[in-house]
Amino acid sequence: MRKSIALLAIMHLAVQISLAQPSSEKNWTLDECISYAQQRSLDIQNATLLEQSAEHKLKQSLWAFAPSLNAGAGVNYTFGRAIDYGNNSVSNDLQSSNFSLQASVTLFEGLGHYRTVQANKISRKIQQAAKHSLQQAIELNVMSAYLQILYTTELLESQKRQKELTEQLLATSREKANVGAIPQGSLLDIEAQLATENQQIVETESRIQLAYIQLMQLLDLKDTNFRIVRPIISVETLPVLPQRTLQELYEEAREHYAPLQEAALRKELANKNIQIAYSRYSPRLTLGASYGSGARHFLDTKSHPNEIAFMQQIKDNASQNINLNLSIPIFNNFAEREGVQQAKIALQQASINEQKTENSLYKTIQEALSDATGAYKKFEAAEQSYQALKLAFEWATDKYTVGATSPYDYSQAKTKLAQAEVSRLQALFEYVFKSKILNFYRGLKLSL
Repeated sequence: MRKSIALLAIMHLAVQISLAQPSSEKNWTLDECISYAQQRSLDIQNATLLEQSAEHKLKQSLWAFAPSLNAGAGVNYTFGRAIDYGNNSVSNDLQSSNFSLQASVTLFEGLGHYRTVQANKISRKIQQAAKHSLQQAIELNVMSAYLQILYTTELLESQKRQKELTEQLLATSREKANVGAIPQGSLLDIEAQLATENQQIVETESRIQLAYIQLMQLLDLKDTNFRIVRPIISVETLPVLPQRTLQELYEEAREHYAPLQEAALRKELANKNIQIAYSRYSPRLTLGASYGSGARHFLDTKSHPNEIAFMQQIKDNASQNINLNLSIPIFNNFAEREGVQQAKIALQQASINEQKTENSLYKTIQEALSDATGAYKKFEAAEQSYQALKLAFEWATDKYTVGATSPYDYSQAKTKLAQAEVSRLQALFEYVFKSKILNFYRGLKLSL
C-alpha cells in the first residue's frame, strides 16, 4: 500500500514537472516565445496583481454609496452604589446590559463619492496600460533575441560553405603542387586560411549558444534542448516600408503606444483628483437612524424580589432615533485649500510627463523610420556588391580551374565574396529588425 502511494506521488510530481516545463520535441515559433515569456514574466504577474487591486478598489468605492449598518452590545457590572436607569434610584451591585443598532447614509457630500468612482475607473485603466507596456517591451526583447539566433545561424552556414570551398581549393592545390604547377608555399597560405575559417566557425557556434541562452533567460526557460523555428528570410519575403510620412506614422503610433496611453490616463486621473479635492469644500448631509434598548439585573436578588423579566425590560426600555446631520466646513487649518493646490501640482507634473512621453515617441518614430530606410538602402548596396563579387568569384574559379590564375588571386576573390556575404546577411537582418520595430510602433503584430 505504501509503495502504491509513493508511486502515485512520484507520478504526480513528474506530471507537474512536465507541465511546468514545456516539451522541447518541437521547435518554437516567435509567437510561442513571446506568449511564453509574457506568461512567465514576474513583472507582468505583478502588474496583473496591481490590476486586480485596482479592480477591488473600484468595487469598494462603488459600495460607498450604500448605507452603513452597525450593531453593538455590552454588559457592565457595577459594585457599590450605582444609578438604576430604570427608575433613576440608587442601587447596589448592579448588572446592566445594552443593545444598539445604527444605520446611516450619506445624502450629499459634494459629489466626492461619484468622482472617486470615476478616478478609480481611470486607475484601473492605468494599470491595464502599464501591463500592456510591459508586454510590448517583452515582445521587442524576444524578437531581438530571436533574430539574433537566426542571424548567427545563417552566418554559421555561410562560414561552413566558405570552409567547404577552401577545402576544395586546398585539395586541388595539393594536386597541382604535386605536379609542380604551383609552389608548395601556396599551400601554406590556403591551410592558414582554412585554420582561420575553422576558428570563425567555432566562435560563431559559441555566439549561437550565447544567443540561445539570452532568449531562454527572457523566457525563464531551463531546457537544454530548446530550439527555434527558422522561417525563410530572403529578398522575396522582406517586409515593405509603409508609404507614410513621419507625422502620419506618429499619429498612427499614438493610438497603440501603451506608455503614452498610460501617461494620458495619469493626466486624466490628476485632473479628476482636483475635482475630488474641491468636493471637500462642500457641505455634507447624512441621514441616520438608531435603535437601542437595555436591561438591568440586581446581583442582590433578595433585596429586589420583584425584578422585571429581562425581555420585558428590553421591550419597555426600547428607543428609536432618526437624525439628519449637516456638516459645513468653515475652517480646517487650510486642509482643503492645500489639498487643491497639491492636486493642481500633480496635474502639472502629469502634463509634463505626458509631453515628455509624446516627445520621446516622436523621436523614436523618427529614428525608427530613418533606421529602417537606411537599413534598406544599406541592404540594396550590400546585395549589389554581393552579386558582383559572386560573379567575380565564379570567373576566378573558372580561371583557376584551367590554371590561368594563382591560388592567391583565387583565395582573394573567395575572401571578398565571404566578406560581402557577411555584410549582406548583416544588412538583411538589420533591415528586418528595423522594419519590424517600425511596424511594432504602428500597432502591427510582430511576426516573421
